[in-house]
Amino acid sequence: MSSPGSPDRRDFLKIGGAASAVVVLSACGVRVNMGTFPVGEASRFAVGSATLVADGPFIIARDEQGLYAMTARCTHMGCQLNVDGQALSCRCHGSAFDLHGQVTQGPARRPLDHYRVTVGEGGVTVDTSSTVDAGVRTPVEG
Repeated sequence: MSSPGSPDRRDFLKIGGAASAVVVLSACGVRVNMGTFPVGEASRFAVGSATLVADGPFIIARDEQGLYAMTARCTHMGCQLNVDGQALSCRCHGSAFDLHGQVTQGPARRPLDHYRVTVGEGGVTVDTSSTVDAGVRTPVEG
């Protein structure tokens, strides 16, 4: 029996489970950053390029239709992805993705999540709290 104001067994297990999850994710190098990130002017991203934004972490890319952004975390175990020319690779377990976030080599099975990108007077902004369909592009003038 618990005293008034003290957590009961169920609350204790919830708190312990949440704390354990944070410890495990941190040990795997998973850092979850949610929010809005300014990334500079659109002209900095060439058509056909992909750029890892380290403090996101996310990848911003540009194709003929415009800019798009996707997570820089592998969908297999959450490890950081690297941009290797025209591919994205996971240094932990060997998964690979194309520049659109589609899996080209496992063990990952799920494509990368894509985030909302806006272009305005202040430059390009990526909102990692808002996922969009993988086909969504933000047009760039000029």
